Amino acid sequence: MKMLFLSLLVSFNLFAGTSDFKSHFFVNGKKVEGMKHVMLKPNQPTLLEMYFTNPATNEVYTDFKIMHGKYMHMVIANKDLSVFKHVHPYFDPTTGRFALTVNMPFSDPDNQDARTALTKPGMYMIMADVIVQGVGMRMDHAMVHLMGRADSTQLVADDHNDNVITKYFRRSNEETPTYKTIFKKHFITGCSGNIVQFEIEMFHLVNGEYKPLLDFQPWLGEAAHSVWISENFMSHMHHNMPFAHMHSPFILDDDDDDDNDTVYDHILRFNFHDEGVMLPGLQKMWIQFKHQDKVMKIPFIFDYQPEPPRNC
Repeated sequence: MKMLFLSLLVSFNLFAGTSDFKSHFFVNGKKVEGMKHVMLKPNQPTLLEMYFTNPATNEVYTDFKIMHGKYMHMVIANKDLSVFKHVHPYFDPTTGRFALTVNMPFSDPDNQDARTALTKPGMYMIMADVIVQGVGMRMDHAMVHLMGRADSTQLVADDHNDNVITKYFRRSNEETPTYKTIFKKHFITGCSGNIVQFEIEMFHLVNGEYKPLLDFQPWLGEAAHSVWISENFMSHMHHNMPFAHMHSPFILDDDDDDDNDTVYDHILRFNFHDEGVMLPGLQKMWIQFKHQDKVMKIPFIFDYQPEPPRNC
């Protein structure tokens, strides 16, 4: 059996502005800077805009590289991690500005989360990442507060057996769970931290039986995307944000014993090199994949206790 990786495993974490990069966030035309945040009403159309400059020259960057099908990936999460949205602002190459109006429906399937991005009262972090041509990958964040009573949801780890989590999920309007997932994580401790690998076996209900899911559809150039955030992540705004954005490639499984048919492997694999970024304790991770023309989102909650780096 020969395994062929069609794209690289890519992961990255959040860091703020650097000497060659400064972000400028605007919410409904109001600039958001530092620890400040903008007060908003829930469920109201809200314009998110941003551009990026070189602090040394005040030059506005206008040349960006496409990363996993988009010029920008944006994650919106609230304080207790009960809300997670993954959207993609639109880029104007003439001005260098990115913009997206959330709390409005979009026909763009890659922005299905925009319709309900900011609806629940509470504090939110808006995190965006781009690749500036000639500079590299850069990420930053802004905060908004949705007015109203914020009912906090306590983070509780999923039931597990020896750190293996088995969960079932249904597509909308279906009574029986459509998907079965088996979630595992592995660690390799090195000189600079831990390499964490997540393996998620995916099964699809077919004729009353859960069978390996082999017909993933490409979404933003990958088999699946994922975001991993530590509990209490907002308390680390001035440090490396405990946030990881990972991707699982398509893996071709060429089985010579099956008439050389080529199918996709049913195991999603996400890697992250944690150099002390993620916080010990409870974590929440969301995976997103496209199946039968719909982008699915499945969360997992687990405990993470990283090992200290080895003495090398």
